[in-house]
Parts: sequence; C-alpha cells; structure tokens
Amino acid sequence: MKFNPRLFSAILGILLFSSLPTWSGYLAQTPQTRFSGAYFDPQDYAVHLSMLRAGMRGETAYTFKFTSEEHSPGFTRLFYLALGAANRFPQLEPRLVFELARWAWGAAALWSLFALLRRWLPEKRTHWNVFWLAVGASGLGWLQLMAGWTPGPISPIDFWLIDAYLLFSLSLFPHFAFTLTALFLSLIQFHDYLKDRLPWRLALIASFALLTQFVNPIIFIVADATMLGMALPRLRQTPWILAGLLFLAAAQVPLLVYNWQLLTLDPVWRQFTLQNETLSPAPLYYLWGFGLMWPLAALGLKTAWQRSPSAACGMGFWLLTAFALAYAPFAIQRRFLLGITLPLAFFTSLGIENLPSALRRRQAFLLGTLSFSTLLFFPLNVASIRAQPEKLFYPVALDEASQWLRQNAQHQQVILASERSAQILAQESGLRVYAGHEMETLHYAQKTVEVETFYAGGILPDSVDWIFYGPEEQSRWPGLPSPPGWRIAAQGKNWQLWQPQASN
Repeated sequence: MKFNPRLFSAILGILLFSSLPTWSGYLAQTPQTRFSGAYFDPQDYAVHLSMLRAGMRGETAYTFKFTSEEHSPGFTRLFYLALGAANRFPQLEPRLVFELARWAWGAAALWSLFALLRRWLPEKRTHWNVFWLAVGASGLGWLQLMAGWTPGPISPIDFWLIDAYLLFSLSLFPHFAFTLTALFLSLIQFHDYLKDRLPWRLALIASFALLTQFVNPIIFIVADATMLGMALPRLRQTPWILAGLLFLAAAQVPLLVYNWQLLTLDPVWRQFTLQNETLSPAPLYYLWGFGLMWPLAALGLKTAWQRSPSAACGMGFWLLTAFALAYAPFAIQRRFLLGITLPLAFFTSLGIENLPSALRRRQAFLLGTLSFSTLLFFPLNVASIRAQPEKLFYPVALDEASQWLRQNAQHQQVILASERSAQILAQESGLRVYAGHEMETLHYAQKTVEVETFYAGGILPDSVDWIFYGPEEQSRWPGLPSPPGWRIAAQGKNWQLWQPQASN
C-alpha cells in the first residue's frame, strides 16, 4: 500500500489521543509521588513491566513474579520477555520501551486494519467509516451512568472491558496491538490467497498464528473462524481451499497441545488457570456496551452480503464465534472479545448506508454518537488523573527502595510487602514478590491474609527473602516490631528493607 498522508495523519491523531491519559499521569508527578505508568489496570501493567525487566536479564520463558512458589517456566505469554530481550543492549528505561512498543505496534495494528478494509470495501467513504467505527465505536454506557442504571453490581463495560474496544486496547498494552496486527495481517493474506492461490501466503498465516499463540494462546481461533467464513462462499467452486484451512489448523495444534498441558497438568500453572477468571457479565451488558451498533449492524447484513459475500461471511463468523466463546464454559470468556468492534463496525457502517438520506448526510454526527463513550472516556481519565488517585500514584520511597534492590539483591529473591507496594516493587526492581496480584499470586486470598497478619504482629510467612516497610505499611501497621533473626539492610527517609541476619 502506497504512502497515504490521510491515513498517516489519522494514525498519528489516534495514537496521540490515546496517549493523553498516560502523559497526563507523568505530568501530574511531584517530587513526592510517582505515576505508576498506566492510567488503567495498573496491576497488569506491573506484571508486564516485571516481565520486560526479566527479558532484559536474559530470561526466555515465563515465570510468575508475583508468587513465591517454585515452578516450571512456560513458553507462553512471551511478548514482554521478547520486548525486554530487544532492550538488552540499548538498555533504555523499561517504561520508555513499553511506550515505544505501544506506539509502534499500535501504528502497525491501525495500518493493517486499514489495509484489510480497503481490500474488502474498495469504496473510499465506506472503508473509512468502518475504520473510524472499528477504532472508536462504543456503546451507551454514558447513558447508563447518567441514568444511574445498571443491571447488576458491575459498571458499564464501555469503561472497563479493555479487550472489546479497539482504542481502549491500543491505549494501554502493546501486546494487544501486536495480537491485533497478527490477526489483521492474517486476514489480509487469506483474502489475497483466495484470489491468487499462492501457497506461501498460507505459510505466512501459519507463522502469524504461531507468533500469536506465544503471546495469547487462545485468540487466534477468531481468525480461524473468520477465514472459514471468508472461504465458505467459494468452497463449492474451489474445494482446494479446504486443504489450506486444514493446513492452518494443523499448524496450530502443537502449541495448542503444549499450552493445554502446561495450563492444566502442571500443578502450579493449573492453579493459575483456576484463578485466571475473566468471566462475561450478563448479556444485557453487551447489549448496552455496543448500544446502537446492534440495530444498525442488523440493518447492514443484507448490504454487506451483496457488497462483499466473503468479507460479510467472515465478519459474521467472527461475531458468532467470539460471543459464543464469551459464554462457553471457560474461565477466560471475555478474552475472546479482543477486536470485536471490527465485525460490528463492518456491518454497522453498511447499515448506516441504508438509513434515510437525511440521516446519511449526518454521518459525522452518527459516527460521533456511536463513539460517544470513547470520546468521553479519555478526557474524563485525563481529568481524574490530575487529582492523583492513590491507585495510580505511589510514594517516591518505592523508587528508592527498588533502585537499591536492583543493585544489591538477586532477581529470584522474594519480597514481602503490602499489595500495592508489592506491585510497584516488582515492576521497578524486577524481583519476585510474595503476593500482589489477584491472578498471578497463587492462593491469592490465603497469602493476602498472611501478609496482613504478619504486619499486624503475626507470623512471618516462609519463602521470604526481604521485608519491605514503606509508607503504606507504616500507615496501615504502625510500629513494625523487629522480626526475630532479621536486620535492617537498607533504609531511607520513610522506608526500610529487612533481610535475615545470616544473609550477606
């Protein structure tokens, strides 16, 4: 695809807009406080940054940094390890590497999305409309908030379900953008394969599938379903396509088997699997969460089939597969909704073309209405961050302690700290922590109680190499007694690090 100034400007604008909350966080720092690095979901950000640091140390397989149990490394969820490995020689600040990767893969995802839509919908206005809707479309969560109505204890999904909204995904974690890029490029190659039958395209798709499996073991199934849908309208005339699909399925089997064995048979990884719950909310949440897209998408079904049967069938299969898996008997239901705004936007945009002419002439207004939650979400987060919410900022003491640990401790050692302190210490020092993440800490509930019991004057848990006593710990549990057999190894103005007296 030739250089497209309009697309370049659009991608730049999207990435700038998506970065506003993060940049606002860094601008809001003071000499006493630091921004955690993520304007949303700082817990997972801490996990990702700790793995990036592990990659910088030369680790090549995934190990949990938020639990004390010894366990087998796994060749899964490798994106941040690979990112750290790429930074072993430049040795840039890990947070900067994270942001550069978010921008680079975000641009790649947006470019590949546009390239895919140009193939499916050559009409300039149509593919641009789908592009903008796929990136920015959301639901009626803003109306739910204004009315104070939700069908349960969960807030509207427009404002927390990262996977389901493309701009939300791109604004936070680069592994989402990497995965979306692989999915979109695979669909591009399959579209071209249906035309030219070049076998190397299948090999390229298989490589994208394998790379995706190393980052997200389950999400490529939506690409498989989409390619099957794309092939169906041509299957009777060209049955050889079925052989290509079987080849792609076979290429994914070894890693599927490996991940299944790792996540279900290994006792430590099995415990992680049991804790790794991302269940879908009630269906009514999804109805509100995509709001006006549903009726408009239904209105566009016939037009989509007439315009591009292969693409329409593929997008239909993506929708059906993703939402079927979102209620399948798995613990990771919501994870299958990554990129779901693309198929919804595909049908919605064509539905808009079937509206009365008076409404069609107001397409900018319609696109804005369909994206209103998104347009509201980012400015609201910028305003919120200016107030320095406690969950997104932390005392500078943790940076001081982390720097000391990087220079004096061994990366496999385990730190005991309160949950929020543990998250920052793990992401900034690269050491393991005893507890600190609801999914990555094995037996999380039990360990949380053990941590609180110790700081309240109880027994010190086993498998701990360092005790951190910083601002949060001092506030919640003033006057920590000297643990028998332990000494202060380092301290600052309002923090201490303890280690066993026998340690050097």
